[in-house]
Amino acid sequence: MKGRRVLMTGATGYIGRELVRRLLGEGDEVGVVTGDRARAREILGDGAPCWSREEALAKGGPMEGEPLLLHAGFARPYAGEAQIARSLEFTGRLFARAAEARIPAVLLVSSRSVYGRATPPPWREETPTAPDNPYGGAKFASEVLLGVARRFSPLTRTCSVRLGTVSGGGEGLVDVFVLSRFVLAALRGEPIRILGGSQEFDILDLRDAADALARLVREPAGNWRPVYNLGSPVSHNIRLLAERSVALAAEYGRRGSTITIEPAGPDGTPRYGMDCARFCGDLGWCPLRSLDDTIRSLIEHYLPRLK
Repeated sequence: MKGRRVLMTGATGYIGRELVRRLLGEGDEVGVVTGDRARAREILGDGAPCWSREEALAKGGPMEGEPLLLHAGFARPYAGEAQIARSLEFTGRLFARAAEARIPAVLLVSSRSVYGRATPPPWREETPTAPDNPYGGAKFASEVLLGVARRFSPLTRTCSVRLGTVSGGGEGLVDVFVLSRFVLAALRGEPIRILGGSQEFDILDLRDAADALARLVREPAGNWRPVYNLGSPVSHNIRLLAERSVALAAEYGRRGSTITIEPAGPDGTPRYGMDCARFCGDLGWCPLRSLDDTIRSLIEHYLPRLK
């Protein structure tokens, strides 16, 4: 199959870098919309032309020529409400311009945060959305904005991918997720302290996430469903995350970390998980990496940085 022309936001982020490499490696033509062109060129090299956000929104810009628009750029929860609000504002402008330019296909990387925790997992695409934090609310609003753009441009095919937790070693990784913290503690020989011990997390390897999104880009947009869940088919207990981090760190000669479990507070036990059968069935895809594969990739990412 001939490669697609893809115009992408979020290409310099953690998932975006891996996805750009995957798309270019499969013969796709990737253009990048960025808030910092110099940084984007430094990270991505010369293989992906870069435009500023205002250039991308201008008439006669990269929106012309019928690219697939892949919107993966959005402030993460730890960036704070102001950055999230700015991301949402740009999303609205981007989708309005896409509708005006009659872009044939728009793919939005959304988040499982749109489900909130009112309904227990596993969440399906039909599960009522009930975001319970600013990030989840902004991601759901992005999906609504995409629907509005579709109504103004009925021939545009659209899809929102509700992405679960992604982990694994890679450039752009920010050490905020519990698994990253456990691996770092294990490598440093520091104690790991767990509150509660019943928490469960679904964790998709970074490489599998990039594989899945690249597969969707290559799929004819006419076959897309409006919404897909994308994540790991299994959830892991937090104790297992700590135990495997310590055990695998020992294989690399890093020992001394201990695990203690303490009573949790009154907020309940968070559990996360999605049913991704629709995506797997429609795309003929399944994740290839195990939890241990993901932890090893984190160890190999961190080790050179700890020397």
